[in-house]
Amino acid sequence: MTGNIIENTAVPCSQRNLHNTGGPRSRVRTEKILASIFDFEQMKFRYERHELIVPLEITDIEEWVISLYQPRIFTGWNNIVAGLKLPSDRMLVVPVESSPQLLKNSKLKMLRSAVILSKCNRNFYLPDSPMIFTRSRLHRSIELIKLNLDQYYEVD
Repeated sequence: MTGNIIENTAVPCSQRNLHNTGGPRSRVRTEKILASIFDFEQMKFRYERHELIVPLEITDIEEWVISLYQPRIFTGWNNIVAGLKLPSDRMLVVPVESSPQLLKNSKLKMLRSAVILSKCNRNFYLPDSPMIFTRSRLHRSIELIKLNLDQYYEVD
């Protein structure tokens, strides 16, 4: 009768992974991805990079953005926005690290970035949204990405 009793013994390390491992190790893929569906000509996308640093001593952010428009006379946001040639499509917002090139931007580029950032929420640039001038919206570095989704299913 002692032959039917299973003793509680330790399983060696080499045999611990023998049960329910899924498949043989030869089916594990380790290649690096060298291509992407976004490399196809049909999936061409466009992107813009925008970043802005709002100085800490600024309390009225909208007034600071208007001061970037100097020496021109401020006649209202409609005239400024019309001259900046903002993107007309909804675009994805992707956070990126800031670059040291930021300090070399002209005031006109800073103004354009401020207006675009004011129309961005956390995930999207919405061209029809109102401009909201808050430090959390303006003080960041992003890339706007527009994918050509009309051609997406033609890639197959």
